[in-house]
Amino acid sequence: MRIVSGERLKNMLMYFQVFMAVFFMAAYQIGLRMVDKTVLQNMVLPVHWYTFLLPPAFFSGLIEGLSTLNFDSPHLLFIAEALIIPPVAIYLTGRYLTPMFNRKLMDLEQGDKVSKIKIENDRKSLWYRLMSSIFVQRQEEKAAFRLMWKMSARERQFKLTFLPSIGYIIFMIIAPNVGGKSNFNDFIKSDNYIFILYVFMFISASLSGALLIGNNQPATWIFKVVPLDSPATLFKGFIKATFARFFLPFYLAAAALVVVLWGIRVLPDIFIVFLFVYLITLLIYYFQQPGFPFSLEKTAIQGGGNAVKIFGLMALTVAIAFLHKFLLHWFDFANFLLVPVYLGGILYVNRSMVYRKITWNSVDRVNSYS
Repeated sequence: MRIVSGERLKNMLMYFQVFMAVFFMAAYQIGLRMVDKTVLQNMVLPVHWYTFLLPPAFFSGLIEGLSTLNFDSPHLLFIAEALIIPPVAIYLTGRYLTPMFNRKLMDLEQGDKVSKIKIENDRKSLWYRLMSSIFVQRQEEKAAFRLMWKMSARERQFKLTFLPSIGYIIFMIIAPNVGGKSNFNDFIKSDNYIFILYVFMFISASLSGALLIGNNQPATWIFKVVPLDSPATLFKGFIKATFARFFLPFYLAAAALVVVLWGIRVLPDIFIVFLFVYLITLLIYYFQQPGFPFSLEKTAIQGGGNAVKIFGLMALTVAIAFLHKFLLHWFDFANFLLVPVYLGGILYVNRSMVYRKITWNSVDRVNSYS
């Protein structure tokens, strides 16, 4: 907080939160698998000089000393540390660190107001131009696509909700292959890449929910005054922009790794899974609460109903993955039977279903502001 201030510090804190969430998830999933449990059964941890500097050892020594009534020199030192250091730390934190922290928080509140205004560069990136030409055609939809492309890049709450899911997916793929007896060569020779690709479905589920969470409820009026017969055009641009900007690059990177390991023969399957993920992403976004971007509290999209939807999504994804794998062994090119099904579903959702599901009445019920 002494080195940076304002907007940069907020971004640093946000990315630190993302890192910690992914780190602890990886530690639980992979760390435990790497430990031989038979070694832990009769393990005795020796006490070295540096053990007395570790806070967990303070309280372990306290509990062990009191439970076994062992009051030798090491245990007495641990007991003293556990009883003295926490109150001293609390005093020092409240006396010195907390006032400094509060002053820096006040600086943060003023930082955005006094910071220099940045001139927006209107040049569009090559990736934006490519994605907009692929995903949208109508001008109204392109306007929503461009707006969401910029908004999603600036919204911290969206990144804080969505980015950890990318890390979770990485370790969901790695964890089953750590600490077991499986052979990597056997893994490569199998068709398990199908399941690796379908795991990305859970990122799309996170993406749809993250698109709603934020503190921009008072600003949603700007969407309501747009002269459109249906708000569905806006919602189509919203989900396509976030899908293209945040999901697609990561999926392409993972697909490149799959191609390196399994060869170019898997390219059709990569495309087929992409169509399925895109279709389910649209369905999840259109069937959840029709809220404007970054305008709802996190509690508004949480609850038993969403948990049921997630479990249903998991069951559907597993079933489709096994169906896809079955088609690979049924007869040559049987997996291509899924292409017209997914393409037909995408066209139906984008051209028909969304206009029945997303109406001004349903949007007003969710986005009313008083």
